[in-house]
Amino acid sequence: MKKYGLMFHVILATFAIMFCWSCSKKGTKEAPAQQEIVTAFEPFPEGPGQPQSEHWFSILLQDKPAGSYHLTIRRYETPGGTRLVLHGQTKIKLHMGESRSEISFDELSLVNDKWQLLRMRMVEGGGGGEDVIIRAGRVGDEMITVRGPEVMRVPFEDSALRTESYAFLFEGGRPTPGDVRNFREFNADTADYADNHLEVKSISKEGLIDIEQTTSAMPGSLKRIKLDGHYLPVKIDARMGTLVVRFERQDGKPNPENKDGPDLNGLTSIPLQLPWKAPAAVTRARYRIAGLPKQVESSWLSGPGQVVVANPAPGTFIIEVDQMSAPEHKAFPMQIDDSKLKHFLASTSYSRTDDSSIRETAAEALHGVTDAWDAARRLRALVSREISPSRSMAFASASDTLREKKGDCSEQSVLLATLARSAGIPARCVMGLVYQDGAFNRHMWTEVWVGRWQPIDAAMQTDYPSAAWIRLGENSLQFTSDQRTGMGGLLAFASKLSIKVESFETSKKTISQ
Repeated sequence: MKKYGLMFHVILATFAIMFCWSCSKKGTKEAPAQQEIVTAFEPFPEGPGQPQSEHWFSILLQDKPAGSYHLTIRRYETPGGTRLVLHGQTKIKLHMGESRSEISFDELSLVNDKWQLLRMRMVEGGGGGEDVIIRAGRVGDEMITVRGPEVMRVPFEDSALRTESYAFLFEGGRPTPGDVRNFREFNADTADYADNHLEVKSISKEGLIDIEQTTSAMPGSLKRIKLDGHYLPVKIDARMGTLVVRFERQDGKPNPENKDGPDLNGLTSIPLQLPWKAPAAVTRARYRIAGLPKQVESSWLSGPGQVVVANPAPGTFIIEVDQMSAPEHKAFPMQIDDSKLKHFLASTSYSRTDDSSIRETAAEALHGVTDAWDAARRLRALVSREISPSRSMAFASASDTLREKKGDCSEQSVLLATLARSAGIPARCVMGLVYQDGAFNRHMWTEVWVGRWQPIDAAMQTDYPSAAWIRLGENSLQFTSDQRTGMGGLLAFASKLSIKVESFETSKKTISQ
């Protein structure tokens, strides 16, 4: 009895730890206006209710034991009609070499007898800092999602359903191979309804139904499900790029076979031997990248200092990367009037620019600065100096990272972007690759607007990333605002890529490969 929503959370959280791409969703204290919205949601029924079912699943990552999922369903009769309360609890452990991480999700959902979602609350935990709380609920003709200071509204859809059981999809009779079903389901991470496509692939002699499911909430992913005779999941495989997440139903609580969880260290890099004595000195490079998902568009790979030269085949791109020089002088503080740039100044649940510690730290570091690029460089130096490299802060926000003084490339890029925003400098985070120690490694850095967009990297302690940095996608840190481009970047991030360097320059010397 599993759904794409939790798979979505598990995959994103795992990539957060694996590839230094932290969701950074901590520090989600709600303002009074947001609290008032939440009180308008239909309340969860009180009391024990009538137990309907209970299910345990073991969770595997890359076919190795990683944790468990526990689901209970209780029935209530309320003045508004029959209500079901679904309580799902997930715990996952994994490690990257010596770095160990734990992820937890606690989801409470309220549905009616038509399996329409009326209200939900998701609490995400893991690493240091505060837990994130995502709340969503129906208010009149709207479905409203609240996370920290952010509020998203979409029209409520009567036809959208909840897929704890797939029985409602086959009410017309037993399925047969080739049968297709399409349905809509609410996804709290995107704060919108998603299209789901389901196809029956086969039915075993034992009556197990093998179905394949895709969703617009996670393009490029694929879920394979085995249903029993009651249309309840027995086994679920979800795949996205290099990551495979499996849920297997158990008779009782699974016993952990590995207390530390699987080691996913081998998925974070692309080994490639190159004649680069000093990658940081590479000023221009042309790459052929293959293995990207078909959903990836040329525009997603384009950015400051990087252009797409050709797209010779689906999933294959030839890109050229140039190391950018210092931008022209731009007076600081800046006056930002462009609405598109203001988007990159927002205070969000990812980066709280209204946090007094963030504002005071930025103001102190930038006292007397009159040039925007100099301001960004000072903030980069501050983050590089003050934050110790550590993967133990999965899911940490900018405020948590500043307080704890530790974090990996994702925490450092988010903190730098947040400090820049608090100082009036538009900023966003970038997912990509950087060549180091004989491999292209998954990485995250920052881009700031100082008259033009300019890359800068706190974790690698450089103001001028070389052509050994490859941009795969961006994240504006805005809740749901860039799901298409952000998910595109994650798709590229997650893929099993092959990279060929066709030519490169160090100083003024060009070398063809």
